[in-house]
Amino acid sequence: MPRASVVVRPGWNEAAHTDAELLHAAAYYEFKTHVEGLLQRGFVAEATRLWASVCQIDHFPPHPIGLGVQGLPPFRRSPCMEENCRRCTEYQGGFKFPWIGTWNSSAVLALPGSDPRRAWQSYYDRLGEAKLDLLLIEPLRTHWTARDFAPDNIFGLVAFIEHNADSMVDLTELWDVWRTWQSPQRGWRDPSLVPIPADLVAWRAPRARAVRSLWGWLGAMEAGEEPLPPCKACGLPTPELCERCFSSVCSTCPPSQCPGCHPVLRRDPSAAAAA
Repeated sequence: MPRASVVVRPGWNEAAHTDAELLHAAAYYEFKTHVEGLLQRGFVAEATRLWASVCQIDHFPPHPIGLGVQGLPPFRRSPCMEENCRRCTEYQGGFKFPWIGTWNSSAVLALPGSDPRRAWQSYYDRLGEAKLDLLLIEPLRTHWTARDFAPDNIFGLVAFIEHNADSMVDLTELWDVWRTWQSPQRGWRDPSLVPIPADLVAWRAPRARAVRSLWGWLGAMEAGEEPLPPCKACGLPTPELCERCFSSVCSTCPPSQCPGCHPVLRRDPSAAAAA
């Protein structure tokens, strides 16, 4: 007989994404504790399903190693795409974990208007309250899933960089390129769905350079090759260096376009629209 398919119930057997005000560190800790408890009791399939249903959202710059659960790989990760995010613009780092379920205490929901100190004090004061139930979770959840933020192709690239200390591309560089390409769109924007911008456009437009970098990195991962640093002039991954300043610059890009040699080289933001 064919195996019965598992009915997905966000908040029960998969995490539910929410835009409600949360204490993100508390939401993560309670999720982690729940999943590790499932693993200890031998419910590996259930724990793995929950692990696969979440995505860590990183403020800039990202930590080299992502969050996770003992016994399972790190979570999917995606940069914060919020415009004018204070933590990102001030380079404070940190993470968001906007996922809830019946394993959470209702105390993870921050009281409106609370500053961080009051919000945490309220959390500890309310820890004895009942856990969230599906009736409460339903109006709080959104349609977003973990793969909407970080599908398998970009997840593979992030995991490669995380687990290879000698990678020629680091997470800070990837996050910067990813944010430049996608912001302010929250969900993943696949670079393979747009034409590759021409050199002339890429020399002038940061977003055009970003899409060329992502296109090259994802293509390298699909081919089983290591991602290379992006050309600072056109964005394409390259093993080549500028002979004068040793920035990563393609030999096909003219010296006049090397931003390392010409730090005040003008970039025309209006060209981004052509990308």
